[in-house]
Amino acid sequence: MPRTPTTTIDQALEAFLADQRERLSTRTLRNYEDVIDLLRHCLNGYGPNLLDEPDRKRWEEAYQDDEEAFCHFTGVDGPVRVTRQASDLAKPGWDVTLTLIRHRGTWKVLEVGNVYPH
Repeated sequence: MPRTPTTTIDQALEAFLADQRERLSTRTLRNYEDVIDLLRHCLNGYGPNLLDEPDRKRWEEAYQDDEEAFCHFTGVDGPVRVTRQASDLAKPGWDVTLTLIRHRGTWKVLEVGNVYPH
């Protein structure tokens, strides 16, 4: 599943597990699912502590009806600015793992991880 700015944390985790189902043994997949469940629990419990004020209010409203609201949030409300060199190298449809920070109200790339060309 291609990730978009409207992909939720939960959808990204499910897509990851779906990819793993094809290559892992039943036992190992079960372990992955257990770890993902623990991650969801931690994100829903502690993730809201890191939200800025507008997102915190949005989460509080959603939490009224959904205790797993944090994992149902959508991704970064981009776009994220990158250098011209990075933009020239990337092609539409590529998946890139980024570590982002929010600095003075703007998302900045802190680290680039894996790049998966399609």
